[in-house]
Amino acid sequence: MDEQKINEFIQIVIDQIKSDKDNLDIAIDIAGDLLNQNSISAEILLGFSTKFGSDNFHEAAYVLSKVAASLSTGETQTNAYCNAGLALTFLGRIDEAEEQYKAALAADPNDVNIHSNYGLLLQESGRIDEAEEQYKAALAANPNDANTHYIYGLLLQESERIDEAEEQYKAALAANPNDVNTHYIYGLLLQESGRIDEAEKQYKAALAANPNDVNTHYNYGLLLQESERIDEAKEQYKAALAADPNDLDTHYNYGLLLQESERIDEAEEQYKAALVADPNHVNTLSNYGILLEQSGRMDEAEEQYKAALAADLNDAGTHYNYGLLLQENGRMDEAEKQYKAAIASNPKYANAHGAYGSLLFSRNENKRALEETQIASQLFREKDDKVMEHLTLAWLFEGYAEKYYEKGCLRNSERKKSKGNFNKSGRYAGLAGENYIRAAEYAGEKARELYLYRYTPQLCCGWDKP
Repeated sequence: MDEQKINEFIQIVIDQIKSDKDNLDIAIDIAGDLLNQNSISAEILLGFSTKFGSDNFHEAAYVLSKVAASLSTGETQTNAYCNAGLALTFLGRIDEAEEQYKAALAADPNDVNIHSNYGLLLQESGRIDEAEEQYKAALAANPNDANTHYIYGLLLQESERIDEAEEQYKAALAANPNDVNTHYIYGLLLQESGRIDEAEKQYKAALAANPNDVNTHYNYGLLLQESERIDEAKEQYKAALAADPNDLDTHYNYGLLLQESERIDEAEEQYKAALVADPNHVNTLSNYGILLEQSGRMDEAEEQYKAALAADLNDAGTHYNYGLLLQENGRMDEAEKQYKAAIASNPKYANAHGAYGSLLFSRNENKRALEETQIASQLFREKDDKVMEHLTLAWLFEGYAEKYYEKGCLRNSERKKSKGNFNKSGRYAGLAGENYIRAAEYAGEKARELYLYRYTPQLCCGWDKP
């Protein structure tokens, strides 16, 4: 059949699909009727199916693969069933996709790609044990299939079977030493396991295979940032943005690094770029608010916090940071609402309890202030943050000491009452001192910084790309 007739046939099928995407069976029937009048091979149909699948036109990929399967036998039919299953997966028709994979495996029980694709469908459907069986079947058919080792490793890693996942990644790299994705994901596993030097080797291997891989540059930058190799981290973030100038995560994390390095103007540019990519990115909005607040641009900071909460009303970190700004500016009632909202969103948010305690103390609500501060201290203990566990109490007790000392001075004409207040001041000063000492013991070399700050805004941290 000539090329013009084939193209006319394809266009008729496409027009029908576009006119009624919810009923693809009509397109299949029309294609079948046309093929009764015109001879087009199943191989040609399968080729078009594969092309449409690559172009994300999954409806057309499905229709043509179904017709191809009805016209063929053997390997062509097997591949047609597999294409149909893949297309249906993308279309969200999971049960039908599974039927196509089963039909493909009935035709060829040893096809590696079918087992792997069927395994992915099962894995994404949460049927982990069944997915694992499909991956094992694929590897039984071909023990050196790099892709199956890779996706099986992903399943094991997500199931926190780290040692087994590592074995699969090693097997994948033995089969294909230059696979970027495997080097990258294996590096991520090693980084999360605290094996930093080994992770770095995998990231370098990934970049040797593809110097423009955005995810690897980003995560390698994050590794270097966490290792306090700041200049090297910057270079990785710059390389990631050279490869993809619109990558949200890189702009965000590079901005975080610059903010922590007190390069405020450059950090602001990165946050602005991140918000161009996603105007509702809560962490960027919140961190940008902190940057503006630290720069004394309070009105602009408040607008960023409001925007962050418009994007996610339950973001505890933003409520906390906004509360600090309001408290700093004497808007106590508004600050209290923000602290309460932060605690409602995350009852175990230690900083929010502590900051709320400090607000209550400033209002002379001493009992409630102590309750909130004790909750904060306990939560810090549960997080194994020994420094803040004691520092939180030290700040409150120091406040009590100052308050009773001032009362004592005011009552110097009434010696008995004055003496009582001075005694209370002394007791609280002793408690404050004890807790400062304990905090300093746990802080070690950073002990000198302990007296310089109380509750401060909390930057939202960076994260690994999956």
